[in-house]
Amino acid sequence: MTERVAIYPGSFDPPTNGHLDIVERSSRLFDRVVVGVGRNLAKKTVFSADERIELMREACAKYRNVEVTSFDGLQVDFAHASAARFIVRGIRALSDFEFEFEMANMNRTLAAGIEMVYLMTAPEYLFVSASRVKELAAFGAPIEKFVPPNVAKRLKSQKLLATWRTATEANKTEDELAITLDALLAREDLSLDDVDALVLGSVVPPLTMSFTRLAERYLDRPALVIGPGVKTGVRLRVDNPAEVGADRIANTLAAHRRYGGPAIVVDFGTTTNFDVVSAEGDFLGGAFAPGLEASAESLFLRAARLFRVPLTPPAAAIGKNTADCLRSGIMFGYVGLVEGLLERLIAELRPATPRILATGGLAATIAPLTSGIEKVDDDLTLEGLRLLWELNA
Repeated sequence: MTERVAIYPGSFDPPTNGHLDIVERSSRLFDRVVVGVGRNLAKKTVFSADERIELMREACAKYRNVEVTSFDGLQVDFAHASAARFIVRGIRALSDFEFEFEMANMNRTLAAGIEMVYLMTAPEYLFVSASRVKELAAFGAPIEKFVPPNVAKRLKSQKLLATWRTATEANKTEDELAITLDALLAREDLSLDDVDALVLGSVVPPLTMSFTRLAERYLDRPALVIGPGVKTGVRLRVDNPAEVGADRIANTLAAHRRYGGPAIVVDFGTTTNFDVVSAEGDFLGGAFAPGLEASAESLFLRAARLFRVPLTPPAAAIGKNTADCLRSGIMFGYVGLVEGLLERLIAELRPATPRILATGGLAATIAPLTSGIEKVDDDLTLEGLRLLWELNA
């Protein structure tokens, strides 16, 4: 007797209990069910394809006749590759039916021998969708009723609880750093005892050593220091990969995971970094420019008759007093620097059209004044460090 094989394709970002309901019912209808996790580069996902495969495999482990793999391209091609004669789809509402009706006719035209099988979602999951789950998780709402336990745990681990900025003091000891960190954690009703891991992206060697000792002394575990020998998932397509800073690796990984590629990340810090990310998520290089604050401070120190002014744009580029002249030159001049460099970088990436992202302490100040930056992501570097920790956990 011919084996009845079906595929169940989707993005599963993330897997929900509604998805698992379809998997469970399909496992009773067919001899073998192949769950296909789509690697759709055009669709921005919270979890990478590998993460979604892992989550789905864990959730489906109890079904002996269900396997989980990845696919890209057409569903009918995936069905042929899996020796399947059936494509299973779930329907929650009339709007789903309209889309699936068009898809069914297209698939019949492409492969007449493959049948579409539609399963109505169980009533308790009619309102559950991956997009709704992601929205609830982003706002900290409970999601345990809507997703498997492994997915709920992973989504919660992605929630950023708090961020702080402190001045860089290279001579601080591990004890001084521990006091500062513990005080900041206390503002969120946490302490060093609640810290599971310390991930460090540092370009200040003395502080790198102090934080490393802090982790060993106060956390009883080694810090993950981003550098040579650490798994990053990012190919460094530059002349000397050892020169690439941890912040640039973190930005590249997070930008590609959140927004896809190609992309250019403008990181406004002590220096302003322009990090270029390929469509595949590789780091292609970029540019360094003096940071806005460093540039302004140099001007104030070297020009005896000029005084410090707030780093805010004036009402007009033509200043009518010394303060506005300074603000115009500093702010609009820096905008010209950013736009000019972006124009050159974009030209070298053509015919591709990169997304332009901004992060760093002054991103929210400069980005609204530029014509090229489309998204400010204040926590992009921190997200990259979290992803790097997951890769090495």
